[in-house]
Amino acid sequence: MDTQTVSPGEKTARKAAGRRHLYERSHGNPGRLRSLLAPVARRRFAWVEAAVVTIVPLALSWLVNRADPLLLGRGFPWLWLVPTLVALRYGVAPGFTSALLFALTWVVSYPAGTPWPTPFFVGGGVLVILTGHFADTWNVRADRANAVNDYLNERLTALTDNHYLLRLSHERLERDLLTRPTTLRDSIHELRQLAAGNAADAATGESAAPAGASLPGTARLVEFIARSCQIEVAALYPVYNGKLGLTPLATAGEPFDLDAADPLPALALSTGQLAHLKSADGPVRDSRYIA
Repeated sequence: MDTQTVSPGEKTARKAAGRRHLYERSHGNPGRLRSLLAPVARRRFAWVEAAVVTIVPLALSWLVNRADPLLLGRGFPWLWLVPTLVALRYGVAPGFTSALLFALTWVVSYPAGTPWPTPFFVGGGVLVILTGHFADTWNVRADRANAVNDYLNERLTALTDNHYLLRLSHERLERDLLTRPTTLRDSIHELRQLAAGNAADAATGESAAPAGASLPGTARLVEFIARSCQIEVAALYPVYNGKLGLTPLATAGEPFDLDAADPLPALALSTGQLAHLKSADGPVRDSRYIA
């Protein structure tokens, strides 16, 4: 029965499947001052917040100086910093609405007949429009950049997942090839083709065996056995009249010198059969050819 094993990498991937992806993390803390001037995300209650931010300073100014809540007698129009901040945060429309609250405060708080402070409102209105236009322009650019970054993050996430799946498939394919290189049917079919090729070479007088060799096709046979049985080093030696030849007919891997006095070759020569670790004539344990 063919059983599938799950690697530690696959287990980790399955555990992390329900987690948030690495490239989908939220932005870091931008700082209090930066959040005050330019929020990371636009809020739904921007108009309400703009009105509250404007009314609270006006109320405090009215409590401090009810005769001049807009601080017209001061050298610098400090209250215009509030609509400017609103325009920087939310754009021209909320900032201009904050400026209209200033005009409403002047109508309500100052007595009738008071001259209209044209430089105060014109200068403040121009400042609010400029800052609001600046905020709107960069908000559009920021939204466009965020859209591009989101698209690139999605593409990078898909590419990372595909690369990880490809690596897992390659690892599984490599493991399958190492554990199951060939089947018995493939080996028999290849052995038949090898025998047919040797017969054809013998019939035509062409052989892949080295000069002086009496067994044609030995190189192909040794190569086939080494590949099918996963043998790293092997050699095929001839036997003449019960004596082992010292020159190999074919080799696979690094060449080596054969020790005829070794127990394993000696057992094979004495019995004329295949010798291995647990041979019927007796176990072979002291051979140098047994790892």
